Amino acid sequence: MKKVFYSFVGALLMCMCIFIFTDILSNTISLKTFLIACFLSLILNGLFIWIWRHEGVFLKSGLYPSALYKVFFMVVIGFEIISVSDKPYIMDAWDGMSPYVTLVLVSLMHGCVLLVMVKWNKKLL
Repeated sequence: MKKVFYSFVGALLMCMCIFIFTDILSNTISLKTFLIACFLSLILNGLFIWIWRHEGVFLKSGLYPSALYKVFFMVVIGFEIISVSDKPYIMDAWDGMSPYVTLVLVSLMHGCVLLVMVKWNKKLL
């Protein structure tokens, strides 16, 4: 249950950071958004792993599902935030879909960063 809670909190923090620091609601998919999201993901996932490492001995295989939880929670939270935000500048279908596509790509990248960090961490068993 702790993994689900930490995953939810991590996804919520990541969504807040993405919506504050990037232009995810724009009508284009930019490389700047992915670079900022990657940097934020490294920081938040590093904090996540540090907390788990200092709580005791955990197996790496137990942390792999957390990446799936983070991707799921981030997509759900992000879709809710995008749907309640007012986008008055929608001109065509892509303008309306691009924030959702960007969010899905960023959430997949966030989960992959966690997988790589868990895989390469030598202090976890």
